[in-house]
Amino acid sequence: MVVPGLVGYYLDDRLGTRALLTIVGFAVGVAYGVWQLLRLTNGPRGDGPRDSVLRSGGDERCSKTLQQDVEW
Repeated sequence: MVVPGLVGYYLDDRLGTRALLTIVGFAVGVAYGVWQLLRLTNGPRGDGPRDSVLRSGGDERCSKTLQQDVEW
């Protein structure tokens, strides 16, 4: 998150653009950090066995148990 801000600071110093690129660099770094955190907390997406069960509406055993609980 800090590296884009430091790159912006360096470019500001070389180009004389005050703090504009530093702010943009830190904003890009924070956005990238949040995106990585969301990817980490959401876990992988894809063709795993858990994903196929979730897409199909669940496990048959689970749905039968739920139906039995509702019928009491």
